[in-house]
Amino acid sequence: MNGQWEQFGTASAGWPNIGLDIIKWYGGYYGVMAGGEADGLFRLDGGDWVPFSTEVMGTCLPAHLAEFHGDLYIAGWMQMGAGCPGNNICRYDGQAFHALGMGLQSFPGNNNSVCGPSDMIAHGDLLFVAHSCNYAGGIPSGDIAAWDGERWCTVQGIFANGVSSMDFMGDTLYVGCGATVDGVPVGHAARYIGPDFTDSCGTVTFVPVTEPEPVALTAYPSPADGSITFTCSGANAADVHLHVLDALGRMVWNGLGPSHEVIVSSWGAGIFTAVATGRSGMVRRTRFMVR
Repeated sequence: MNGQWEQFGTASAGWPNIGLDIIKWYGGYYGVMAGGEADGLFRLDGGDWVPFSTEVMGTCLPAHLAEFHGDLYIAGWMQMGAGCPGNNICRYDGQAFHALGMGLQSFPGNNNSVCGPSDMIAHGDLLFVAHSCNYAGGIPSGDIAAWDGERWCTVQGIFANGVSSMDFMGDTLYVGCGATVDGVPVGHAARYIGPDFTDSCGTVTFVPVTEPEPVALTAYPSPADGSITFTCSGANAADVHLHVLDALGRMVWNGLGPSHEVIVSSWGAGIFTAVATGRSGMVRRTRFMVR
């Protein structure tokens, strides 16, 4: 073994300090970067990583990239209610960004959900997205949804603690996951055996939620060492669902209710995002650091 690693592109000082994904699309390189003064989708231009579009930067934070049917698909923490081009996922056709119907949502009929896709892969005529949302395109979805270019479909299976990664070997889908699938122990990895991946498919009319619940979310202290306390305050804080995503969009913790002290020593150092989702689909999030 005589190979070695070398730098690929240069980011401006003070800008992103972690690369989340990279893809070659129509001869150019695109990367998702976070943890600096500018987070989002970047393009390699003459050896420098430069921001690609303000539509997928900052509040509209991507995490995963894939090519499907010739378009560039971007999945991450995005809210149409915050001006993002899609709910947690969108596509770019070379001219403009487009939503994938209602996208991925914690609750049906809202455009304020941030529920962290953890992986995305195209295979054949389907784009598979692993996520921690409850709905895809307005229909109930488990931990994996599939987009066929026009509508969302659910993929069979109930995974304990979700799906963290996916890949295909031939036509077989393999996943990294929790300890069980459909209640059957699988040892944190599984593959799908069967002729059809998808279950129900459909299209539901989009009805946005325009009045968010008055809930605030804090994470203290940051940076955190042994533990951190999450607190939701406001009129509807008792009904809030909390979850924490790492820099790759993987869920590392979740809970119900307004206040939790959580041990973080096993998470490793890095930047994390706490997400609070209210009953109507209201979302609040805050970033924090573990060292």
